[in-house]
Amino acid sequence: LCHPAFVLAVDPDSRSVVLALRGTLCLNDLLTDLLSAALPISSVKCPQGPSPAEKYHGTHNTTLRQRFSRWLRRAGASSELAEPKGLHELGHAHTGFLSAAHVLCTKLLPLVSETLANLPGHSLILCGHSLGGAVAALMALLWKDTFPELRCYTYGQPPSACLDTAMQLKDKVISVIHGDDIIPRFGLGNVLDLRQALVRLCKDETMSSEVNAALTQVPADWADHPEQWESHVLHVALTLLRGEEMVHPKMHPVGRLLYLTPSPESAHPSPSALVNDRPRPAGQGSMSWLWREVRWPDITEPVLSSTMLSDHLIKAYAKGVLELQ
Repeated sequence: LCHPAFVLAVDPDSRSVVLALRGTLCLNDLLTDLLSAALPISSVKCPQGPSPAEKYHGTHNTTLRQRFSRWLRRAGASSELAEPKGLHELGHAHTGFLSAAHVLCTKLLPLVSETLANLPGHSLILCGHSLGGAVAALMALLWKDTFPELRCYTYGQPPSACLDTAMQLKDKVISVIHGDDIIPRFGLGNVLDLRQALVRLCKDETMSSEVNAALTQVPADWADHPEQWESHVLHVALTLLRGEEMVHPKMHPVGRLLYLTPSPESAHPSPSALVNDRPRPAGQGSMSWLWREVRWPDITEPVLSSTMLSDHLIKAYAKGVLELQ
């Protein structure tokens, strides 16, 4: 638990030592993702004795639920769905990602230091996709003073830290968000928002009537485009509920946010939230790509689309990034 897979390699062309972290693949990775309560970065201590993952695997004669609940208590988290606390204070991060980052920083520090010492002129690069990107970004936070030349690149990074912490690393971490990828936009705060909104719509007949009235004003030809209709339904509901119900604190992807899309027409969020539009010719395809820098608060709500899951796949990120080159 809290121990994602990784590989350490040397890239002689860029004179870099590269630490790459894998995204979610197994049950332990999924449990790390679900440890989503906010944890003060200052509360993370150097692990003593076996790592949390070793303790997890070494526990016998108990059920998975008992082992998981016990580890949650040791990590200072709760097994119940609870509202994040203290996200507006400096230095809070996702419990699972921060714990994994600290375990790997402690474990790999001697190896990384020795490798860099044996390769003068080389610098450290951290990178990862999804879970791996979140852990890599928080490792950059913990290692930024140890390795001042460190750089970090993440792809599809989930919400990992409070806004103040996310902004601290804008000069060290670049986080790429592809298309309608739901993972960077969907954290515990969004789960609580949706739960509260659904409860309101079920219980408040006036609010339900307002949503129904707004939906009657859509163009008639939208009936032939179910995906467009579904997106509009969500937009109407969120617009009416956002000010009253969609108020739970959110975490954010860490670092400078670059939004990557294959065409301007498919871009999200709204144009007013975007800066530095830079179209680039496609490498081998006929479609041009566009990257845009976005602000952290503009990536806080999921976009309902048919590609919100497929846009998170590593091959989708690889295609866009490689063709920009």
